[in-house]
Amino acid sequence: EKGKSSQAPFPKKPKLTKAEMRAKQERQRAEKAARLGQTQQKKNQNNKQTAGNANKSQKKQNRRGNEAKNDNQVQLFAHLQQYEDGRSEKLRQFLDSHDIPPCVIRLGLKYANWSISGSNARCVAMLTTFKQVIAEYQTPEGKSLHRDLELYIRPSIDFISICRPKSISMGNAITFLKKKISKTAEFSEEKAKEVLHEEIDRYIKARIDVSQFIAKTGDSKIVDGDVVLTFANSTSVEATFKLARDSGKEFKVVIVDSRPTNEGRNLLQSLVEYGLECCYVTLNAISFIMTEVTKVFLGAFAMLTNGNLISRVGTAAVAMMAHRFNIPVMVCCETYKFVERAQLDSICFNELGDPDALVSGSPAGCNLQDWKTKPNLKLLNLNYDLTPIEFLSTVITEVGMIPPTSVPVILREQNSIEGSDS
Repeated sequence: EKGKSSQAPFPKKPKLTKAEMRAKQERQRAEKAARLGQTQQKKNQNNKQTAGNANKSQKKQNRRGNEAKNDNQVQLFAHLQQYEDGRSEKLRQFLDSHDIPPCVIRLGLKYANWSISGSNARCVAMLTTFKQVIAEYQTPEGKSLHRDLELYIRPSIDFISICRPKSISMGNAITFLKKKISKTAEFSEEKAKEVLHEEIDRYIKARIDVSQFIAKTGDSKIVDGDVVLTFANSTSVEATFKLARDSGKEFKVVIVDSRPTNEGRNLLQSLVEYGLECCYVTLNAISFIMTEVTKVFLGAFAMLTNGNLISRVGTAAVAMMAHRFNIPVMVCCETYKFVERAQLDSICFNELGDPDALVSGSPAGCNLQDWKTKPNLKLLNLNYDLTPIEFLSTVITEVGMIPPTSVPVILREQNSIEGSDS
């Protein structure tokens, strides 16, 4: 016993049956497959990470390309919609991805190339086009017109905005149209279309084509011997001057204009053909010509709820110069251009025009030639500016003459009337 080991021998493993052996082999194969799956998953994660890094690198390159493309943008106005002409890639991509009616495409391209300009003309053209869109619309099976029509015209509104940013008055008209569409639930499709056409016609007649009512009030402010000054072109101001001429009053009109649109030339031609005595000057001459002026009439892009005026760029300079010479400044503005928005500057909201328009007429060899290739040269073509309320004397509307401080009162009355109509 002393020669024998003190340790007990290892116990023998029990012999496995065929079923147990088969189960063990299956378990081992499953474990091996699991290990291979984990390895493959790690490889996939690495591949995804590599692809993600490649995408990030591509995005960085795209950003660098966009930054290089936007080198000529003025950073202070980079938040605004950049100018797009009718041939831009953005328009083509939008048309490829959306079903836009042909009449809306034609309208948008006219906006883009400025064939249609002016707040009233743009708004009337848009509403007239939407009448055609509504007439051609067919309600899909299982849907109702008062819900589906608004979704149907939404891409058309977006397309118009890409061609050229909507004016404030166009936004008000679109809001009006959407409200009327939502109230057609009780009508048949044919009756709903008829009602919408009538509402659009009524809106155009009662809210937009009201220059004759504004002219009657404006005519009362013009007397014999007046020298009235206006800036750029406004249909309401033009109607006022023509009505005063028809009344037999003898007065002179000074038209102030500015590049690059030179809109005042159209007004000049119309008034001269009407028999009015006119004087045409550019914006840099207002300090000289203002010594002869007795009254100033201005058009409007929008009247804000705090009484400030948004109009064609250069309007603020004219109003401030008139205020310096103690000359009354009267704004001819339809009430559908009133908006519940308070704004203190021309930066947070504006529209960028074509920067190349500033180059036209430049002498050969000027630094503006090939300006896009010069990284330290930027062109800014703003379409509108803001005139503070203290430089405005009165606002002439279709409902009468009001102080600029009464803009929120008119808005409140309009909202109550529209609420009672509903």
